[in-house]
Amino acid sequence: MSNVKDLLGHELEPYSMAVEKEKIKELAIAIGDDNPITEGWETKAFTVSALTGEGVSHIWKVIQKYKQVTSRNGFFGKRRKRTND
Repeated sequence: MSNVKDLLGHELEPYSMAVEKEKIKELAIAIGDDNPITEGWETKAFTVSALTGEGVSHIWKVIQKYKQVTSRNGFFGKRRKRTND
């Protein structure tokens, strides 16, 4: 078992890429998105802390870049339309 704990002292499960990918698939199905892959965008993971603010400005830049790239290739609009239908 992991020795890493959250702020409330609960033990956190060890990170597993396979488990995380499965969680993403489950979430995508739950929200009706049968294709969680974003055209023209390579998904990456970043460390961000709401507690300390570390990484927040970087992740905001990444979010802005994502919107720019996916707006340019039409993916953002297609996904937005599908969400609103």
